[in-house]
Amino acid sequence: MKHALPALLSLFLVVFISGCTIPYFPTPAPATGNGVVIVDFEPELNTLYSEESTNFLVKIKNMGSFIADGEVRMDLGEWGEECMTRQTKEFTDLLAPDPERGTEGEERVFSWRCSAPGIEEGLHIPYNPRAVVKYAYKTITSQSVTLLPTAELIALRNSGNSLPSEMESASQSPVSIDVQVNAPIRLREDTNSVEFPVTIKVNNVGGGIVEGSIVRMDIDVEGLDVLHTQECYDNGEAMNLWRGTSQTITCKMSANNVPAMTQARIVVTAEYDYSVMATTHIEVIGDVGVDRLPF
Repeated sequence: MKHALPALLSLFLVVFISGCTIPYFPTPAPATGNGVVIVDFEPELNTLYSEESTNFLVKIKNMGSFIADGEVRMDLGEWGEECMTRQTKEFTDLLAPDPERGTEGEERVFSWRCSAPGIEEGLHIPYNPRAVVKYAYKTITSQSVTLLPTAELIALRNSGNSLPSEMESASQSPVSIDVQVNAPIRLREDTNSVEFPVTIKVNNVGGGIVEGSIVRMDIDVEGLDVLHTQECYDNGEAMNLWRGTSQTITCKMSANNVPAMTQARIVVTAEYDYSVMATTHIEVIGDVGVDRLPF
């Protein structure tokens, strides 16, 4: 017993020291969201004198699932040629975050050099410039669906075994797609086939605008060529969102000659142009001399 105590004490010290010298800090996953966002939009100075110039800066970031191409525009009339003409600045290949590799989405900064309009002494005029980012994006949602003959469904229940779970996977995009189907789908005993409805809900969740309120839909099915679409939006057909916010459609699908339990997938893809905007504030003071600098 006398020898056991020092041994236990030594073991405790090793564990204690190891725990202190090799701490475990899990790496947080990169932030994701709903496509390209405006991280910041502001002037370098919040107050200017009449006809003084400053830079307006816009920072954007891709927080969705796909690479993005688009353009950034700033609207600020009466502020010199570069700003009055609503000059756009294009971006291409804005990288998306990669959660598996722990990388964040790419950021880019754009600037406009603008000159304040001439105003009379004694006036303080506020302005609210607007930055607009427009880009092309897409949404992909995959929903699994289990198909099985009646006899196999009965056998599974009698044996106490459970059916495979229905799984949905969706991209991080400003437009969401929800595929709803009442699975599992039981096939008719005489033909091993069935027709069934699928509901597809499309929603604008990115806080911006779907250009023209139009998304181009494509509905596909995968899984041993047993599942087929009927009376659905397909092949890039345009869908109009109600007031740019949402739309629900119901499709008819069929499964034919399914000999045994099968898991198929319904894959819905939507492509669209999307825009987000942000505003900032700046004030212009009438010319009172150059010996006083506003901040």
